[in-house]
Amino acid sequence: MAGLLDAATGVLVDGKWRSGGAVAPVRDKFTQLPVAEVSLGSESDAHDAVTSAAAAARRPLPPAQRHQILSEAARLLTANAAEVTANYIAETWLHQGGRRRRARPARRARWRLSAEEAVRIAGEEGAGRKRRRAARTASRSPSGCRAAWSSPSPRFNAPLNTVAHKIGPALAAGNAVVLKPAAHTPLSSMALAAILLEAGLPPGYLNLVHGPGATVGNALTGDARVRFITFTAPPPSAARSSSTRASSRTQMELGANSATIVAGDADLALAARLIQTAGYRKAGQVCTSVQRVLADATGD
Repeated sequence: MAGLLDAATGVLVDGKWRSGGAVAPVRDKFTQLPVAEVSLGSESDAHDAVTSAAAAARRPLPPAQRHQILSEAARLLTANAAEVTANYIAETWLHQGGRRRRARPARRARWRLSAEEAVRIAGEEGAGRKRRRAARTASRSPSGCRAAWSSPSPRFNAPLNTVAHKIGPALAAGNAVVLKPAAHTPLSSMALAAILLEAGLPPGYLNLVHGPGATVGNALTGDARVRFITFTAPPPSAARSSSTRASSRTQMELGANSATIVAGDADLALAARLIQTAGYRKAGQVCTSVQRVLADATGD
């Protein structure tokens, strides 16, 4: 396999990378020097991506094929870990001289789990009324065309991990996805898309459109063919997208206030040390970083 991003442009529709439109730089977050240029998608690209995903969603892949593709993606993530990690470091808060162990985005176990779930997803059967001896059954079916929107934060620190949580389970369940990467960190998403294509994912089941929320984002959230939206971003961004949302089903991860409770019988020295670490880990730019401390005033 050649370099993951050799053919990638930033706009993937129906299995083909598009180019020719406007481009935007991806910058090193420390030096602000450009490390790559990525194509910006348009409303038309977003519309075409939804068309492709909606068509794919009407013919869900068999569970065995989903398992095979996701298992191969896990293998390819590991095989290409050096390049994936280099792209990850280049576009995020991690400096080249930082602790590289924090930039291990090729989490093979996560993709293996999605692969296994692809063949485990099934309906449920329970006992019915005894007199009639009828069984109650429940079946599960894919929601169809999904839109996955990642955070626009310029220092978002998990651009591959967050996207993996959205894409892996969605594909395992038989859905098709249109991914809008985080505005400042698209390279990891593009590498993941390239890996899934190499793993054998047919055209249409994963489309990627990099671009501003005002154009690409609104086009996705306003399209009634998108049956489910998963959104990771600050509340103001989510509120803006809600005004154009056509889908009735959403899953929004909007951050947290991350309170830590210090009980009255706590080891205060230990608690202080752990709170300091959790509050300033990754410069405090993690949604689970400690932001509030609630201490028992009656303690020693």
